[in-house]
Amino acid sequence: MSIAKFNIVVSIDSNNGISKGGEIPWESSENRRFIRDLTTGIIKNGRKTRNAVIMGRCTFEDFGILPDRETYVISQTMQKEISPDFTTCGSLLEALTMIGGQIKGYDEIYVIGGAHIFNECLTRFMYLCKKIYITKFKMNYKCDTFFDYDSVKDMEMSGDPTNNRDYVRYTFVPKISHGEQTYLDLLRDVYKNGEIRQDRTNVGTRSVFDRNISFDISKTIPIITTKAVNYENIIKEMLMFINGKTDSKILEDQKVKIWQPNTSKEFIEKRGLNYREGDMGPLYGFQMRHWNAPYKGCDEDYEGQGIDQLFNLIENIKSDPFSRRHFISHWNVGQLNEMVLPPCHVSHQYYVSSDRQHLSCKVTCRSSDLFLGLPYNITYYALLTYVIAHLCGLKPKSLHVSIGDAHIYANHMDAVERQLSRTPKPFPTFTFIDAYKIQSIEQFRLPLFHISGYESWPFIKGDMAA
Repeated sequence: MSIAKFNIVVSIDSNNGISKGGEIPWESSENRRFIRDLTTGIIKNGRKTRNAVIMGRCTFEDFGILPDRETYVISQTMQKEISPDFTTCGSLLEALTMIGGQIKGYDEIYVIGGAHIFNECLTRFMYLCKKIYITKFKMNYKCDTFFDYDSVKDMEMSGDPTNNRDYVRYTFVPKISHGEQTYLDLLRDVYKNGEIRQDRTNVGTRSVFDRNISFDISKTIPIITTKAVNYENIIKEMLMFINGKTDSKILEDQKVKIWQPNTSKEFIEKRGLNYREGDMGPLYGFQMRHWNAPYKGCDEDYEGQGIDQLFNLIENIKSDPFSRRHFISHWNVGQLNEMVLPPCHVSHQYYVSSDRQHLSCKVTCRSSDLFLGLPYNITYYALLTYVIAHLCGLKPKSLHVSIGDAHIYANHMDAVERQLSRTPKPFPTFTFIDAYKIQSIEQFRLPLFHISGYESWPFIKGDMAA
């Protein structure tokens, strides 16, 4: 499942304007000829290349149907239709996905306007952009709609600019990868090069040792898009943990069953523990809020018991932001045998930028199930960084994941192969609803978490090895 790569073709004035009153204010037959010749294609290997152009409704009304090119019009108001002359799509992603899914592909795809489409390309789809052709006129036409030239001007150029009396023409070559690519590269590495190993589940794994991946979380939230991820389940789990709870029935009552296999009566008895069904033992939430308190079961009230690592972390970030001790550990050696499973993500550390504005997180995983577990862990710790940053008056910056044993279970290999055949879609954005009202850990609730713009490829099933 692919999403088409594209080129951007744009003309701007000396002040980076692209239109005035909805119309192009300059007359340049040479520039129109350049756009026509570039996008129409050439004779190659005895045939004419098959190209497509993508444009918004206003640009379509200006240019009309362009001969010898297939036209895709992005509009939420035009009636959807697929005709011999043009195809209407509701969004740029819909158009790129439709084009990418065609058996008979295009040689080149060009985005030629307007402002909203250009902005979406620059902010969400640059990982799919091959080249940007910019004709910059030397005159200021006092436009009222603009192109973000500043985000492009420092990119690598292909060849020297063309400079004449009226304009300078540049060809930029973006080299921007999708944030998800770091995860997919790790998945591909283990899929191809991992060594075959036995493990406690007897399913078997393909494994490598010591890998690190990173994500920019300043503008988007990393939720894997090459398969559907139920991010609400991740938020529910995180809320349970930051409140110090260890009863998986809390999640099961919310239709989240990810802990059910490891907290069944059978599994608990197999571990030699005397807990009721659903009891995790002193796992993640307990260690964050009640470190080393004597564990007496998930139904006990532990208020005021043990060390509240999460509360202390937040207070320390606020009082001593440059400390190197902003650290939470889940690996309590003295209580490992009381847990249904030893923790996979064993610690997380936080780092405040020198301008005291941004917060970054590093999570360390001793063991990571790359297909099922790691996508959850990535989103979980990105969200947790947002939570901690909010309470400390900071902005999230980056997430770094360090993994010891990075593995794919043998029963996930076909699913991984399928996932690796897919092109990522843009990451969504994240905000808190009524953020100003949230002053403490306990005030966070599911309805306050707002994730916008998450679109993914379909769900891929994978059974958990227990």
